Amino acid sequence: MVSRSLSLAFVVLLAGCPSSDDDDSSAVEPPTIDVATTDAVLGALEDAMPDLPAHGCTVALARGDGATWSAAAGLDGPGGDPLAPEDPFGIASITKTFTAGLVLELMDDGLVGLDDTLEEHVPGVHPRGGDITVRMLLTHTAGIPGVYGLSEVQADMDRAWTEDELFAIAAGAALLHEPGSSYSYSNTHYMLLARIAEVAGGAPWRQLMEEMLFNPLGLDATRIPPLGEGWGDVVPAWIGDTLYPVGALTHPQGIGAAGNMVSTALDVARWGQARFGGDLHSEQTNAAQLEGEVIGSGVSYGLGVLVFDTDEGGDVGHNGALGGFATWVGYRPDADLTLSLLCNAWGGGNPPDFSYPLPFAQGVLWEAIDE
Repeated sequence: MVSRSLSLAFVVLLAGCPSSDDDDSSAVEPPTIDVATTDAVLGALEDAMPDLPAHGCTVALARGDGATWSAAAGLDGPGGDPLAPEDPFGIASITKTFTAGLVLELMDDGLVGLDDTLEEHVPGVHPRGGDITVRMLLTHTAGIPGVYGLSEVQADMDRAWTEDELFAIAAGAALLHEPGSSYSYSNTHYMLLARIAEVAGGAPWRQLMEEMLFNPLGLDATRIPPLGEGWGDVVPAWIGDTLYPVGALTHPQGIGAAGNMVSTALDVARWGQARFGGDLHSEQTNAAQLEGEVIGSGVSYGLGVLVFDTDEGGDVGHNGALGGFATWVGYRPDADLTLSLLCNAWGGGNPPDFSYPLPFAQGVLWEAIDE
């Protein structure tokens, strides 16, 4: 399958122009984010580290004109080494923004429709597949329970479950509600979306992700662990001061397209800018992705994206939490700027605190940018 080409960088070639010996012209400098802004963001993060559940975090900014910046604060663990901006993290459910982005690209290519049913693309995978649409899967309104919350899977959480095994378990479980009637967040929805993408795109999900997203956008530090293998090179992750072996509760093969990707803060920020800033999809799709299910005051879940009240300066993005990693990526339309934050620990306690990157990014880091 041939995907639509993307171009996020522009090169000016000067050829055949007259010149003189004293011509001192030079290449145009790439755009940069001003030092006052980057110092403010890093300073706010460093000041907050003693009070955050994380031992260390990496942060990045990406702007619509191509300017980027990334930095790190804190350590890779208690008494450990300083984090570096390029350190790889498990990005958890930020993976869903990629899987949804792939489906929307296939939609722009005319291969998938939001009102297509699961049964049309993957016959027999679920007994209610004829009632469940692509839109419902994207917006978490299909009602299929998350398989990692079911007893059969919980009894063997670190197993390298195959998709077919997990789909069979999900097919035998009762729906949480009638398809389309309510919102219920479920990793199973996004695993099924990856299978739809494979059928529509004519290639494995991993291959489609590389060919249609990673390579065209130059996301060289972003990867999907190979089938049957572990997470590979990622920073250590923690619950409080206790090392949390990545994969102790989930194997990357099992969580799949719902949360198994590895990336850096800079790649995640560049991805968020492309996905939510308007460079990736068609104008019609960009508008459609913001329409979804209201899940709280001033926030809804669109097509693989959390949408906060943008009239009030809110973010468009997604959080993530898995195996001790806590993450957030958010785009601000009024600034045409994306902020990513990847942290390496959940707070101790029961339940552990893993949701802090979102309010911290919105309430502290964006304030530092706006000052």
